Amino acid sequence: MRRGAPAAPPAPETGAIPFARRAALAAVVTAMACASACSTPDPQQVLDVRVQRFDEMRQKLEWKAIYQDMLDPELRKSFKIEDFLKRREQATMEFLGARVGKVGIEGDRASVEVEVEANVPVLRPGGPPMTIRKQIAEKQDWVRRDGQWYVRLEQ
Repeated sequence: MRRGAPAAPPAPETGAIPFARRAALAAVVTAMACASACSTPDPQQVLDVRVQRFDEMRQKLEWKAIYQDMLDPELRKSFKIEDFLKRREQATMEFLGARVGKVGIEGDRASVEVEVEANVPVLRPGGPPMTIRKQIAEKQDWVRRDGQWYVRLEQ
């Protein structure tokens, strides 16, 4: 090409996609597929977050929120909120924290072993009640409904 001469027109494209475009298109499709696959949350991670949230709510005595957001919707059909709150208000144990142990997931059901730290009331003969700090092994049953984990508490 000589100096000052007009640039040569680009070669006409054929029906086939040029290699550079194919490579770019493949990269975009791969990234989209990975983003889709990578965005699917791990059921155990989702459950761990729910168990921790449940523990935080118990520590703060957020029983109404637990009933509405954490309790199995199928259980709520037969367990009125008034009954749930009455039973929880009668409980005298103070939840201080919990540590999640073994988690077993089978399909849409899970069993979670939790070590709860709590202040537990103790009656003393001839004296006023007192509390003692205690570690309590607790087994929680969880169920997944429409992708969300819910705790199954006794009625």
